[in-house]
Amino acid sequence: MDDASLEWYVEHRLEYLQHCQERLRLELMSETVDSEHFPYDRLREYMENKGRIAELQRLRERSGRW
Repeated sequence: MDDASLEWYVEHRLEYLQHCQERLRLELMSETVDSEHFPYDRLREYMENKGRIAELQRLRERSGRW
């Protein structure tokens, strides 16, 4: 994979994951979520996406130094 392809992939993947994060954050912060039926699967997905975003940002930073 050449540098341009890698950069394109990372940028588009980050954009997609950040959009998903915003959607999940709004869902988790909504007033319709009660403590009895808390969507733990959504919380897990939110935390996993947070880690993916951080890893892609580190990859983007490191690829700039290659």
